[in-house]
Amino acid sequence: MSSSSLVLGLIQDGPVAGPLQQNASAAGMGIECLDPDDLKWMSVADWPAVIVGSHADQIALVRHRTGLERYLNQGGLLIWNGAIAHSPLPELSPFVPLPVRNLAHLTVTQLTAHPLFSRVPSEALTFRKGVAGFWGRGHNPSPPGAQLLNGLGPRPHEHPIDWYWARPQGGALLMHAGNDFFTYADDAKLRQRILDNLRHWILAHHTHEPHETAAR
Repeated sequence: MSSSSLVLGLIQDGPVAGPLQQNASAAGMGIECLDPDDLKWMSVADWPAVIVGSHADQIALVRHRTGLERYLNQGGLLIWNGAIAHSPLPELSPFVPLPVRNLAHLTVTQLTAHPLFSRVPSEALTFRKGVAGFWGRGHNPSPPGAQLLNGLGPRPHEHPIDWYWARPQGGALLMHAGNDFFTYADDAKLRQRILDNLRHWILAHHTHEPHETAAR
């Protein structure tokens, strides 16, 4: 996979896909909108990573669970944004909101260093225009063995808003239980840094990932 041909799939309802496409283009990535029905034929050769936006139709994803599992079992990378209301995978559980939403509980703490958040300070995730809570206000529980990246509140390990999970069956999932992180930052330089990090991380993630190509 060459860095000049990195095109990601996006499952997202509504016009919110536009800002992501523009921002991704500036980071050297292409974004193509998909329908959950595309999971019937989708392979890692087609889409090295698939982004599930926070406005995706989760009920439709549940209907196409078999295709989603097939894509992941090939070695696919799923980047999930938003609260889980209808889980398309048996390993994923519904969103748990924070019990208290004051500054102390909305503070983001880095739990594990990860390339996606390289040179992205926790303060930049905690505050947006001086207000806390935009990064997220709860978490989607992580499966056993997941790598916890960022957590919320005084006990951040109990509220991991961002985590990475390499599935035993194959493939991997990057979870962000908040609004689409790739359109989050008001600071254009910070937003671009996150997208640049995403591009480099996806390329590195697949460098030594063996997978089979499914026929369309």
